[in-house]
This record gives sequence, C-alpha cells and structure tokens, in this order.
Amino acid sequence: MNGSPWGDIGRDSKAFEWKGCGASISFDSNGKILRACDRYGCSEIIVDPPVRVIPAPPILRPFSITSVVFIGFTRRAFVQKHQTIWAKIPLDIEIAKDRQTLAVLATSKVKYRLVGSLVEGVIARNVMSDISFTTPPTPGPCEALVALKIARGSDVIDGVPFNVGSSVLYSDRGERLYTSLVEVSLDHVIIDAKTTAYPPLPGLKQVRRPPYGRNVRLLSIGQPAVTVERGWRLWPTLKG
Repeated sequence: MNGSPWGDIGRDSKAFEWKGCGASISFDSNGKILRACDRYGCSEIIVDPPVRVIPAPPILRPFSITSVVFIGFTRRAFVQKHQTIWAKIPLDIEIAKDRQTLAVLATSKVKYRLVGSLVEGVIARNVMSDISFTTPPTPGPCEALVALKIARGSDVIDGVPFNVGSSVLYSDRGERLYTSLVEVSLDHVIIDAKTTAYPPLPGLKQVRRPPYGRNVRLLSIGQPAVTVERGWRLWPTLKG
C-alpha cells in the first residue's frame, strides 16, 4: 500500500500494513498491536483498531524544540509586493485514538538551523523546496503546499521562516494538503512572516487546527508571527 496514509486504519481487517514516505504503520494478525516506525525508531502500542492517521506539522519528530520551519529555496528569488510564492514542506504523520496521540512519525530526514542573528535568531526545522510564482507545485503524498504572500517590500531572498505550529492544515477535492496563508514583509535587515488562519485558496476544507490547550508542548505555538534579523546576510557561514 503506497500513497498517503490519512484516515482511519484497521477498521476492515485485523491485519494491516502501510509503507511510504520513509515510514511504516501496521497492525499484527490479531489486530491488537500497532507498530509505527520511521528512520528514528519504532514504537509498539496495544490498542483496539481503528486508529486515525492525520497529517501534522513537521515539528514533532524527533524532538519538539521549535514551532518554526525555514523553507529554503533551491534557487534564490527576487520577490515583490503582492506576489505569491508557492513552496512545499514535508509533514509529520500523527496516529491518534479518541483524540489522544499514540505516535508521531517523520517522513523525511530532520535538520535544524539558526535563522537570524546569533543573538536574536530562532531555531527552525530546515527544509528545501522548489518554488513557483504561478501554479502550486505538485506535492508528494506526505507534503503540504505553502503560499507565501509578499505583503510589503521587495528583495532577493533565499528562504522564509514561518510558524507552522500555528497553521491550519487544509485539503482540496484532489486531497492535496495546504498550510494557512503566510504573509511576508521585507526590509533590508528584517523579515517578518505572519501565519494567518486563512486558506491560501477558496474552497478548501480544514483537516487539522493548531492544538491549542493544556497539552501543547511548544511554548511559541501561540505566536504566529516570526520576526527575525536577516542574520544570514551578516553571517554567511550560517547558510549551511
């Protein structure tokens, strides 16, 4: 079984196995032991099926240390006010039962980086993406599309950080996934990216809202704006 795993699993048969996106999910022949694996390890849970598999922002595995993703562009781009840049990010896979998380799986190798200056920068999950100024690129089965709307300024940039932990996840009729619209403001030394609650396109449906509440472990998840000094101009060795 390939493609995306989203939805309820283990409902129709006792044994179940899915492999894809660098991860695997299975129930044993008795339908009682859930096994979830990615490149960082495996976990086994005794649980009655079915369980729900849902897309999650890529900040939960292997460590919950940041709510920020830095989308690095494969080619630097000159951007101007009112333009929209389309990019894509990997997603984590969350397995849940009765709204309780059982396991989280990474779908790609996780790297972190410092965004901004050494003093006031933020740690971010680092991902690379091709970009488009016209139509959204085609996402993989465990990826989401991100619309970066330039609200102010113009400049040559090599990437954008944003708070994906505050993003709503949406889907279209073709089951492509999207994050909330991100509004980006630029000047010579500052980049400001605000994660809105708005869908990037009309007609999308919500599939996941930010998990606000007492169980939230990421302290910055309630701060949708990421404003940083553009330290990679001052410290070129941090481009990495």
